[in-house]
Amino acid sequence: MGKIDEHWCNSCKHSLDKGKDKYVEFELVNDPSIIKDKKKPKKPKGIICQQCINKDPQLKSALELMVKAGNPNFNLNISCLSKGECENYEQSKQSGINCLHIAILGDKVYCKRSHPGIMHLPQEKAEVERLNRVLLNEYLRNLVKNPRLKELVDMSTFEKLLQNAYTPPSTVIEEQHEHLPKQP
Repeated sequence: MGKIDEHWCNSCKHSLDKGKDKYVEFELVNDPSIIKDKKKPKKPKGIICQQCINKDPQLKSALELMVKAGNPNFNLNISCLSKGECENYEQSKQSGINCLHIAILGDKVYCKRSHPGIMHLPQEKAEVERLNRVLLNEYLRNLVKNPRLKELVDMSTFEKLLQNAYTPPSTVIEEQHEHLPKQP
């Protein structure tokens, strides 16, 4: 069996090429008139090509209104408020950051010149977990590329290395006391 990825306009029924044609995909998610079965509400989906949108002025204005109703671009400004009194202040060339020495590590924004004070920023749990997985995978890929470290991953090599591992003093003392007579 092969895979088919067909698209067509729900209005004029013409086939659409995802890479070449311009179209709008839509999905109605919570319109009360379309929810018939409480267990499985219907979510009407569809595609309308650019030609059909251009033919209908009401549809075109409705789509333009929807596009404008979206979220604005995220715009952030991080400014060190101590710039007037700081001897190390250097203007940053990066937009949105006023000082070259502002840095971030995890959820902390701080000064790289070791000035006291940090600011904690909230982090999304799912995004932190995703980033940790990405970093772990990257670390493991680099670990396996190094031939000396690749040996450590091999269990037989790892077990041989453990044989010569450091023995804690408590174990040594217990072994020495086994040969001495017990005191009353």
